[in-house]
Amino acid sequence: MEYPDASGAIKTNFYVDDFLYSSPDEESAKKMISDVIDVQNKYGCETRNSISNSKSVNASIPQDYRSKEIKEIGETKDQLPMGRVLD
Repeated sequence: MEYPDASGAIKTNFYVDDFLYSSPDEESAKKMISDVIDVQNKYGCETRNSISNSKSVNASIPQDYRSKEIKEIGETKDQLPMGRVLD
């Protein structure tokens, strides 16, 4: 299996169409986001509105996949946007 960790996380960490994942460190979060995007794209699923509570992780998310709030504030602002995950 090409992405065993991402595949397992996709199976267990989706709630309706929201992927919720917690990572022990920023590097593993960056890898998981990248791998999940790759797996989703491979099977024709669109990844949108990705956001993290880490500026470093947000900066690693390709612009087209970021939440619109992150696109608007950029990586230079000190405060991350506040919002609800599940509406």
